[in-house]
Amino acid sequence: MDVVLRVPDPFEPDERQPDRPPLLIGTYATADIEGSRFDRYVVVPSAALRDDDVVWALVSDTILVMTPVERIQEVEDRAYVLGDLPDGAPVIISDLPFVTDGMTVRAIRALETARPGEVR
Repeated sequence: MDVVLRVPDPFEPDERQPDRPPLLIGTYATADIEGSRFDRYVVVPSAALRDDDVVWALVSDTILVMTPVERIQEVEDRAYVLGDLPDGAPVIISDLPFVTDGMTVRAIRALETARPGEVR
């Protein structure tokens, strides 16, 4: 992963490190990057996201449930989301002309499934 670090005044002394030499082109710097860590997230196909914050999941193999999610990140064709999607729950990626929460549906082809995220 490449990171670009912008130093506003690379030739001026730093108040926290007055003895620091100027940062010249080609020198190295150390940076602390803060981020978020999630203990549990789910990976679904990006096509499963509806209006950016809902996933249509199946329960009992025939009941469509509109599950609100929060998108963390999207990489290629996968979306990493937070929400109450059960691990391995089938998700619907095709468009349906009419949808209501709790409606009965019948799958005509293999469904994608929600996968638990791996915390490393």
